[in-house]
Amino acid sequence: MESEDIGGLSEVEVRELRQILHDLSSVFTGVLVSGGLMNMALAGDKRERYATEICEGAERGAALVRRARAVLTAPEQRIENIARPAPRLDPDVDAQL
Repeated sequence: MESEDIGGLSEVEVRELRQILHDLSSVFTGVLVSGGLMNMALAGDKRERYATEICEGAERGAALVRRARAVLTAPEQRIENIARPAPRLDPDVDAQL
């Protein structure tokens, strides 16, 4: 494997950052799932907005992880647009679930 030159980071440092991003992605996945379940359970309750805020924060965090992964990926290996916005919660769709 060729040594990667990403902002002066060594190959080992790039691998470590990728692992950290992978772990953060797992954290955000758990928060999104739990927040979504809370959102459904609190439908119509005045506290529902807190669950929505949790999900929106986790979506922003997941979008940042995607952007950081793209930075650590060689241009020829990139398949996603890093400027892609995070998916937004749709209360009408959530209410139907």
